[in-house]
Amino acid sequence: MPRNADNRHKQTRQIQQEQLQQSAPSLAQKAANFAKASAKHVSNGMKSVTAQTKSNRLAICNSCPFKAGAEDNPTCNKCGCFLNIKTGWASESCPIGKWATGESSTSKKSGGCGCGKKKT
Repeated sequence: MPRNADNRHKQTRQIQQEQLQQSAPSLAQKAANFAKASAKHVSNGMKSVTAQTKSNRLAICNSCPFKAGAEDNPTCNKCGCFLNIKTGWASESCPIGKWATGESSTSKKSGGCGCGKKKT
């Protein structure tokens, strides 16, 4: 059984190393991703998340293997976004699903699904 655990550990490390070796998106792809995110942000009324939600998102990004760059200006090697901007926009989500759009689940109001429709 310890041998199986060692094999799983080696496979996990190999996957993580492959992810780290992935190159960041090209400058053109970064520009396209930022333009799309900006348009979504504007169409969402330029809403921002609370400071707590932004802090929670950044903490998640800080432990991600796709995080790159300096601490004061980190970027995401998956989408190429500047994390200090992306984590503050309510319309944005993590490209690999580590955090979603809107506020964090701890700050959502209870009651209903959040779609805005009334029950019939």
